[in-house]
Amino acid sequence: MNPIVGFTKKTLCSCNRDDFWSRDKNKAGMIAQISTSLTKMGCNVVVPQGNADVEIVKETAERSRESTTTFIGEDADFLIYFRSYVKTAIGT
Repeated sequence: MNPIVGFTKKTLCSCNRDDFWSRDKNKAGMIAQISTSLTKMGCNVVVPQGNADVEIVKETAERSRESTTTFIGEDADFLIYFRSYVKTAIGT
């Protein structure tokens, strides 16, 4: 059975990376820790419940209406989602 890791700011994990990420509780703990840290630094953090790529694109597009927004991603799917979302949002 792969370990469940408890999280604090100083948590060090010596387990295998694949073993660590195979547990949903570990993923959730890591996401919560990063989200909390970014929020405290003044960043807007959204943790999507559905298709993460689509939710990231929608939230980025919505935020860009209020302030300068930077989106950084490696996945080509993001470009397709952006194009589709923007076309839908502006009605073309």
